[in-house]
Amino acid sequence: MESHSESRSEENAGGARPEVDSLLARAGTRPPSEEVRASLAAIQAARAAAELRLQRDSLRLRLLTMAILAVVAAGTFALGGHLRARRRAAAEARAAAAAHAAAILDRPAVPAAAFALTVDLSGNSHTLSSGDSRTLSSAGAAPSVAAPSARDDLATVTPAESGTRDAALAACRAAYDRHRWRSAVEACASAFEVAPRDASVAMKVAQAQHARAHYADAGDWARRALALEDADPDAYVILAHAERRAGHPAAVRNAYHQYLLLAPRGWHAAEARAALRGARTSARSRSAALRSPPPFAGEG
Repeated sequence: MESHSESRSEENAGGARPEVDSLLARAGTRPPSEEVRASLAAIQAARAAAELRLQRDSLRLRLLTMAILAVVAAGTFALGGHLRARRRAAAEARAAAAAHAAAILDRPAVPAAAFALTVDLSGNSHTLSSGDSRTLSSAGAAPSVAAPSARDDLATVTPAESGTRDAALAACRAAYDRHRWRSAVEACASAFEVAPRDASVAMKVAQAQHARAHYADAGDWARRALALEDADPDAYVILAHAERRAGHPAAVRNAYHQYLLLAPRGWHAAEARAALRGARTSARSRSAALRSPPPFAGEG
């Protein structure tokens, strides 16, 4: 018995599990064999391994849950910022429109004759009327301004009108930079009414209308920009697209030719050269067809 107690104390000191201790602590029983001890030790090891795996799985589950919550929180924050930005831009556009309407009601009317511009683009002439009178041509040389706009003297602009113009231009830029084309058309058209000599504003309206596939309106606004400032090559590309859909091939060729004169290495240079080559090929084909004799009809 004394040797049995000593062996049991040694096993307890070596970290034996309670199952082994309880089996060894039973009085009046035979000591377990080595096979029983090995089986109990294997059971204890398997249980310890299962507990360790459970702890690891719980830790992984907690980490995965925290990651999902972080992604959801980040997405919610980003979406909230986007919605706030859209509401702020809409509020700015409404404020600019309200200020513009108030300014129009407060200031005296300007005679339409003061804005008379004559633009010679040789070909089919077009007349635009949006508060000012312009006679435009769809093909030919660059536009020439016959009469400068009234109110050239900027000193006559009041601080209220200056604030209204700045707010309208800011709303136009905000909508255009965000590629909100419908809002850009409305905001920039309103801005052009308070800044009728700003060719860049007219170009923004033209590009926004072109992005919406409203090619006729885009062409009209491109002509307005060219009538004010004959320096933006993209206006000729927009004009060429509009004239192609209107069925004016001569005006298309002239617009692309003007673009290449201003920007021979521009973004649309390849498109312009291809269009001009196609036009020349078509012209040669038509000329050859006209020069060729009619087919022999036979006698009788």
